[in-house]
Amino acid sequence: MLPSTFEIPSESQANEWYNRPQIEWFARKNTAPESPGDALRSGVPKEQAAAYLDQFQQATFSALMDQYGDATFAQVLALKLANLAAARYHLANRHSVLFSHPVVLRVDPSNACQLACPGCVHSENNVHAGVFDWPGTMLSVDTHDAWLTRLGPFAFCAVLFNYGEPLLNKRFAEIVRRSKEYLLYTMTSTNLSLPVNNEDAIVASGLDRMTLSIDGTSQEIYGRYRRKGDLDLVFKNVCALAAAKKRAGSRTPYLVWQFLTFEHNQHQTQDAMRLGPELGVNELRIATPFSVEWDDPTIHAVTSPDEGTYVFDGWDGKWCSSALRSSARKQAAAIEAAFSQSWTARFESLSPSEECAAPHSPTCWWLYYNLTLDGAGRILPCCMAPNTQEKKLVFTKLTSNESRGALDLVNSDMATMARQAFADPVGYNNRTSRVPANGRPYCATCAEKPASPYNHVNIRNDIRAMDEGCVLSDDLIAQLTGGE
Repeated sequence: MLPSTFEIPSESQANEWYNRPQIEWFARKNTAPESPGDALRSGVPKEQAAAYLDQFQQATFSALMDQYGDATFAQVLALKLANLAAARYHLANRHSVLFSHPVVLRVDPSNACQLACPGCVHSENNVHAGVFDWPGTMLSVDTHDAWLTRLGPFAFCAVLFNYGEPLLNKRFAEIVRRSKEYLLYTMTSTNLSLPVNNEDAIVASGLDRMTLSIDGTSQEIYGRYRRKGDLDLVFKNVCALAAAKKRAGSRTPYLVWQFLTFEHNQHQTQDAMRLGPELGVNELRIATPFSVEWDDPTIHAVTSPDEGTYVFDGWDGKWCSSALRSSARKQAAAIEAAFSQSWTARFESLSPSEECAAPHSPTCWWLYYNLTLDGAGRILPCCMAPNTQEKKLVFTKLTSNESRGALDLVNSDMATMARQAFADPVGYNNRTSRVPANGRPYCATCAEKPASPYNHVNIRNDIRAMDEGCVLSDDLIAQLTGGE
């Protein structure tokens, strides 16, 4: 069994243990820090931290092998856990150059959308929509494969939506299925206002969660915000997905009806509560949207007295079956290649950089835990859309015949500049003094705090779902997924 806690040791312990032939820091009696953050903010140099992660990963792999007897599964889960620890270590120390990989992969299967909702990059208000830098293209499976091969073994979740309508990509189910082969929890969000003729394939893909954006129960009310949407078609598709789940005997995708409340539709929330079980959705989520009055002054967001989550048919969240664990063998080559490269080798591949930049400086969670891929193959740091003015958020671009490695994507010039802007403002200003404005990341001046649908609580649940045999202790999982 693994120890109950995971701690990156203090600097004195690091210096003592680093040169030992057998580094067994993971098996030593833990010094019980007050919180995971205390252990991870100890300022251990990157070289030592990388060496300890190698040992942690090997110990985890051995314990998982003893329980499951599946080398590929043991490799990929041990790798994900070690990478999570590495990401926390870098975040705690505010490093600009990382040997960790993103924990969350956000992907837009399609940059296009058939609706024209106010406040969106696809708004029918051309004055506002024209500000966004958002090419309406589809993500190719080859580009997505290049993305997954590099990053899939390390991550926990694939968030398969952003600003486009994902189901416009005819190979959406294939994108989900490939993601599941890396044991990623998968979630998407759709307006469902389009012909859906592959509901059985969507269910069979293994998609875990699908949010359905339906803001009304009559066409007149629904259409005021979901412009160009067809509510009858939407409800028909919801029923078709629920029927496909029943045919397959599947509990997934877990269907969540999201009802955003405005002045014009808040009187229909009770209707949605009655209608939800009839349609076959698992739950209804009534929520307050962001204001879109800057785009359409006639649409006023409000908070409904009914705001909250209403569960009609719950789910235990056990998404990682033995069959799914076995499916990881289809990606055994990519998983083994990632597992076989040591964290020390990853550290050594980086150019010389800072060790402990500014542990207490404000920073952005997204820059350490997330990478976003849009339908055009562009890599962005978060969920925000770049625009043609100040929001320079395209860090680099991925191609189907990509030759760069994962850490080249993680540590692109824009990404390292963005992290440095928080941790070392003076160094950032010196570095960018000769960089044109369009070559500087928006992150340096960003005052927004975009929310993520996936966080440490979700990761904790995913670890438990994958480790059905409970090899990993509650204390260890808590250390790895504790809040910042």
